[in-house]
Amino acid sequence: MGLFRSHPHSFDHLIASWRTLAEIHDWTFDNLAGLHEEALFRVLIPGIDQANPERTCGYASASIHGDECAPAWGLLRWAEKNATALSESSGGYCLFPCLNPHGFQNNERRDETGRDRNRAFGDNETYWFPIWENEVTRYQFSTTACLHEDFDAQGCYVYELTRSDQRGDELLAAVSAAIPRDLRTIIDESVFLDGQMVEHRGATDDELREQVNERLDAGYPEAIWLYLEHQADSITFETPSEWDIEKRVEAHRLFLEHLFSSND
Repeated sequence: MGLFRSHPHSFDHLIASWRTLAEIHDWTFDNLAGLHEEALFRVLIPGIDQANPERTCGYASASIHGDECAPAWGLLRWAEKNATALSESSGGYCLFPCLNPHGFQNNERRDETGRDRNRAFGDNETYWFPIWENEVTRYQFSTTACLHEDFDAQGCYVYELTRSDQRGDELLAAVSAAIPRDLRTIIDESVFLDGQMVEHRGATDDELREQVNERLDAGYPEAIWLYLEHQADSITFETPSEWDIEKRVEAHRLFLEHLFSSND
């Protein structure tokens, strides 16, 4: 894990670490797509209740924007530190360690085609989305986490789409040991309060689709797609990318530990 300080964009080291961890704990680690830049790695932790067709599992992904490296290492650190608990969880987990290999290796936001993958969910013309969609459709998710960073951030903040209770405040309190919350009231043209987006609370599914069409040119982000198409509570967590990487990695670990504490 220490290599992330000197080589934060070493995709090979990241994937090798996941492969070793999966082998130790008998998790399923697969490349669902092509080689090198077209790889799509997925880690499946089955949980102890895998025979139950009604079970729900947790979902987390990292670094769909390749210049945001701390989420990938934070996801790995969380899995390493909680491996036994994850294996013994009831529903298990479906994890995507890095959704943009090209961007990650080259410290670039976009993928090898110049596309922002976080505006391409639902686009079957991409090689990777149909593969991702086919995989996640196999599961019923309880909670989903999309891990990100923000160059302009002044602390941590969350976008929360949920049909159950809001958890943003408790999650930001939990990560404050590493990084405090961002107190700006406007972030990316949306209204925030104490690090939580409040502008779209209570929005209907149709209203969210309308906003995607109007504000994002119909390009669906991962979190909104998971919420609308997979009926999952979806939380996007952001850390300030210009802060110390150790604090950022630790913030992502703390966020995941508290988010999924009820899934174990």
